[in-house]
Amino acid sequence: MIHHARLASAASSHMISPELPGIALTPEIIGAIRAGAWIVFNLSGGKDSSAAMAAVNLFLDLVGHPRERRMAIHADLGRAEWATTPETVQRIAAEAGMPLTVVRRAAGDLVDRWIQRFESGKRRYAALETYNLIGPWSSASLRFCQSEMKAAVIGPAVARMHQGEQIISVLGLRRDESHNRASIPIAKADERYAKAGNRHGTTMMTWHPIADWTSSDVFHAHRMLGILLHEAYSTWGSSRLSCRYCIFASLQDLEASAAATSNAEVYRELVGIEARSTFPFQPTRWLADVAPRLLSAPLRDVALQAVGQGLFAGLLGLALYGVAVARLGAARASLSGALVPLMTAVGAAWLLREPLTASTWIALALVLPGVALAGGAWATRTASLRSRTTSSP
Repeated sequence: MIHHARLASAASSHMISPELPGIALTPEIIGAIRAGAWIVFNLSGGKDSSAAMAAVNLFLDLVGHPRERRMAIHADLGRAEWATTPETVQRIAAEAGMPLTVVRRAAGDLVDRWIQRFESGKRRYAALETYNLIGPWSSASLRFCQSEMKAAVIGPAVARMHQGEQIISVLGLRRDESHNRASIPIAKADERYAKAGNRHGTTMMTWHPIADWTSSDVFHAHRMLGILLHEAYSTWGSSRLSCRYCIFASLQDLEASAAATSNAEVYRELVGIEARSTFPFQPTRWLADVAPRLLSAPLRDVALQAVGQGLFAGLLGLALYGVAVARLGAARASLSGALVPLMTAVGAAWLLREPLTASTWIALALVLPGVALAGGAWATRTASLRSRTTSSP
């Protein structure tokens, strides 16, 4: 039975320990707890979600909320996650006595999503359906790494599991984390996955109980309550935990992640995506520059690159261009630059077996005559024919 008298005295916050800040409450959250709502802890393995779960559990135990109506849920991001995150999440949930559900995006993990985004954008760009080539990465203005990979996976799963119930989703977001989070509410109705008036009667709310805690408060809670800290903090010195390499991470946190040998393979994969897409991982930082020591290539590949780019594309290309300028003049020789994209496409089709699309054939049909006209080939041919006509008896 829930102790209503204790709840009634906590209109805005509730102190769970003299050594910790209170947890933030609203009348709506109090009312839902009184009604025995399901409490669902969104557990990432990071310090904030773990501290939020521990603090709220202490409060709920104090007021008599039934533990059988609480659970933890984790969205597995696949390769993007630290290798130890799944085990860490399991241990944190087990030590808190919370049953854990793990969900995943059906169409692949976060690294797959980045690759899919770039490949889709590249196809659209090649088909002239978009003016700009779209990069692979999520960003501050397009956080699909959170919306698609977490919220859009967890929300529907929780709504299905507790159909017809009142549900409170507990998140460990804090206002001092960033400018964007400075104005997060303590709680709000969430109708994304349970529309108002739905036929099942399911209602969902989001609760940020440690919104006003500082990072120091969170670490203190871990020490005082004995909450397990992820290795990203305890071993590698990260200030926050998210993915192995996060688009919002500081240079220090990126370097800390790169120091963990278990993250090297994914580091190289993400740098490979940078190279193929030509888009940096962060707007002002290439991931490749964070830990170049992790990037290596077989000697054979290095030698081929040196011969191909250094000898043929460099020295031989420069020599041939000099000959072209001497024989054709600078204006005509400069037209060779217009042929580079087409030569690249043909070379890729020959060496890499990449298909020549219809748009490439159209480009060939337009550019080649254009270069010929600009180079004066048509005028030379016409003058030659006229000369022959004039000189004939």
